[in-house]
Amino acid sequence: MAQSQQSRHGTRPSNTGCRGVFAVRAIRMVPAIMFMVSCLGLAGDGQSIGEPIQLSDRVGADEAYMGVRLRGALRLRPVPGLDELSALAWDEDEQILYALSDNGRLLHLRPVFQGSRLVDALLLRVLVLLDPRGKPLAGHSRDSEGLALENGANGIRGDSRLLISFERRNRIDRYTPDGHWDSKVALPRVLKARGTYRSRNEGLEAVTLHPEFGVLTGPEHFGDG
Repeated sequence: MAQSQQSRHGTRPSNTGCRGVFAVRAIRMVPAIMFMVSCLGLAGDGQSIGEPIQLSDRVGADEAYMGVRLRGALRLRPVPGLDELSALAWDEDEQILYALSDNGRLLHLRPVFQGSRLVDALLLRVLVLLDPRGKPLAGHSRDSEGLALENGANGIRGDSRLLISFERRNRIDRYTPDGHWDSKVALPRVLKARGTYRSRNEGLEAVTLHPEFGVLTGPEHFGDG
């Protein structure tokens, strides 16, 4: 279990993300949605980027398989520039789906349903994750992998926080939804040691919140020791 510390307060610089057009190509499957996509600096209701697809010849949208009902799947239209997505988190209070790329970018998406079927996704924003000094994450510091959400379903808008796990420089940091660093999560020393993992790129791959044990994390691969 890990506990938070070093909360940052006060005025933060505006995070406008990158200017222009970017893309994310997802080659991983993330819960019921396949992503290949993205873009930047969008106004209004966002940009339509979803294309409905059928994941299986045996199970269609709104059909059940092994007790799970598939509500639809999307391929997101590619826009050059962004790398694959690593994680998703749904904010019930804000009605936003956060998507994390593994190069330090955070996307705001809004799923679109017709009845109970997922038919599209609107891209609202693409933001660059910032370090504690307000600078964009760079180099080995930006290898973002896991994502979990705090305060996303407490009925209060504006207090959501994102827990993000990183490889290479193994850590878990807390972020605001606009990409600003908020605080770090204290980790046991062994989880920060490079020798704990099989390679530098097989560190803290996942993070989640448990109602009793708090922040839980796991690596892609432990080392042989």
